[in-house]
Amino acid sequence: DVYRNLIVAMNLSNYSSYEIRKYIEKAIELFPELPDFYAYYAENLFKENKFSAAKPFLEKAIFWGEKNISNNSSVYKNIESEVYSYLADVYIKENDFATSKKYITISLAKNKFNKRSVKQLFFIISKMNLDCAKEIGIVYNEKNEIKFILELILFENKYNCYFKDILNLYFDCYDPFSDC
Repeated sequence: DVYRNLIVAMNLSNYSSYEIRKYIEKAIELFPELPDFYAYYAENLFKENKFSAAKPFLEKAIFWGEKNISNNSSVYKNIESEVYSYLADVYIKENDFATSKKYITISLAKNKFNKRSVKQLFFIISKMNLDCAKEIGIVYNEKNEIKFILELILFENKYNCYFKDILNLYFDCYDPFSDC
């Protein structure tokens, strides 16, 4: 936990990526089977806009996260959805929208309320000309989940074009006049 705490503290204290990277590399050397250190390394590379360089570290985080399911660190479980979301970003940058959608779907399966992944899903829906209500309905089918999407759309003007589709999905699934 010492390395985790140090790395997080250095990030919060705005140390340079170079300084932080030295400690992450040492943590990976000492604890090569802990997925969160690979995720930290990838996050560090993302801060430097080195998306392609981050890809193998994200893949290693996922590999070790899946391999160590029984003794998986709670730290990694807390960031797992973000790891898949970052990997989806790499594929978006590579214009591989189908693969990106796959990782967005996994990210949302691990945390349906990951705003970053929802925004990525909206982006993919627009790029691939997919049916918005259908795609959202695959992931979100509970009343509070659809309300979350509606609220997100209201606060993100960029996605207002989907408001009608999601509102119709909500009305199709739930009585709008029942207690919320």
